[in-house]
Parts: sequence; structure tokens; C-alpha cells
Amino acid sequence: MSNLLVNMKDQEFILLEQLKIFSLFETERFRQFSIDDVSIFLKEAEKMAVHSLLPTYKKGDEEGCLLRDGKVTVPKCFHSAFRAYIENGWLLANKPVEVGGLGMPQVLAKACMEICYAANFPLLMYTGLINGAGGIIEAFGTENQKRRFMCPMYEGKWGGTMCITEPWAGSEVGAIRTVAKKLPNGQFLVYGTKSFISCGDHDLVENIVHLVLARIEGDLIRLVGLIASSEGKRIVRGEKVGTIEGAEDLGRQLAQDLLAKGGAEILQEVYR
Repeated sequence: MSNLLVNMKDQEFILLEQLKIFSLFETERFRQFSIDDVSIFLKEAEKMAVHSLLPTYKKGDEEGCLLRDGKVTVPKCFHSAFRAYIENGWLLANKPVEVGGLGMPQVLAKACMEICYAANFPLLMYTGLINGAGGIIEAFGTENQKRRFMCPMYEGKWGGTMCITEPWAGSEVGAIRTVAKKLPNGQFLVYGTKSFISCGDHDLVENIVHLVLARIEGDLIRLVGLIASSEGKRIVRGEKVGTIEGAEDLGRQLAQDLLAKGGAEILQEVYR
């Protein structure tokens, strides 16, 4: 198969000749892989990109995302491609087998993703945010948080975001002003403004988990996890996850000016 997306020969040359990826296959973690697997995975990624993702690029650009009656919808053609991508294992290509992933070395997974991203980057932003936000919970969350949040995300049932950017804090993360005030019961009240939140609302999944970067009292930066229900993307109460007051549509609010006053669970201290 040939494509105009990525030069496959260049990919194999870089992986095998320059990076000598086969040295990874001698380690305990990746010993189940072989040089032949490199070509097999790249070809399968090419099939996914050419047959499932690329046909949705032009159609999706023409239809676009729509906001109607407080609900955001993605292009209709995105739905089947999104499901195919997940069902074929690409959502978790770089994740350990223990959490349902393919267990690929990151470098091989990234090469496969390069082909898919070239076919339809806008669509794969949704899967990228699931992978990234889920990975934060996987690395820093409690076992209970992994079960409640990470598992449905990794199954492709729930989406994810990272609410970091603020109007006055783009690349300068340390300038964020969102504050999380700890309550006696262990929950946090979150006050602040977030903007430009990718994948903040859409209809590809049942639910969206929002990870909010906030400043704990005392100038400590930590990640605070919020979970939104699928009906209007409102914050729902349950197991230390509080309600949002004054924000009827979380997805729209996150895209504009989020003033969140809700209980949230702490994930992990990131840095001082």
C-alpha cells in the first residue's frame, strides 16, 4: 500500500537503522516484540489511517462541530472512525498490557500515530486527550480513581481533558490563578477561569473527565480531578466529587469562562 501521508520507508529506516529499536526487544519489558512486528504495526496503522481516518478529514472539515441548545456535536462521520480506532487498539497502543494496552515501546507507538495523525489530526485530538488525561490518573491516581475514571476512559466510553490554560497563563503554567481550597472533609472548592480547553465538550463519548490544574493554598500546584455527567456536561455529586454552582453547561463554560465552585478530588502534587 502506498500513501501520501507519511514516507513509510523513512519511518522504517529511522526506527531500525538510526534508532536501532530492536535493542529494546532485548529487554524484559519488550521481549515479546520482534523486528517483524515493526513492519506489521506500521502497515496496520497505515490501513487505519487510509481506510478509516482519511475519508473523514474533508467531510469533517466541511461539517464542523456545532453548538445547538447547549450541546456540542462533532461531524457525524467522526463517530464510526473514532470507534474503529479504539476497537483496533490504537487508543492504548503505548499503554501496558495490564491496563488493556498493546504494550508497544513509545517510539514505535509514536511512529504509528504519525501516520494516523497525518490522516485526521482534528479527530485524533479526542483520543489523544483520553490517552493523556487517563495516563495522569494511571500514574498518580488511587486505585479507586483508576477504577472509576481511568478504566472507562481507556475503554473509550469516557473522554478526557486537561484544563490548564487561563487567559493570562498560556505556556507560563506557573502563572495560573485558579485556586483549590481544601475543606475539612478532604474535598476541594475550585475557583478560577480556564480557557481554550480542547475537547471540552462533544458527543463521541458518554462522559468527560476534566483534570483541572489549580493552585492549592500556599502556592502549591496540584492537579484536581472533576468529572462531568453526559447530560449537559454538569458536574455530578458522588464519592467526593461535588456539584458545580452557577455553570449550567460545563463544556461551554470551559470553552469560555469557567467559574467552578465544586468539590474535587486531589490527584497528586506535581511540583513546588
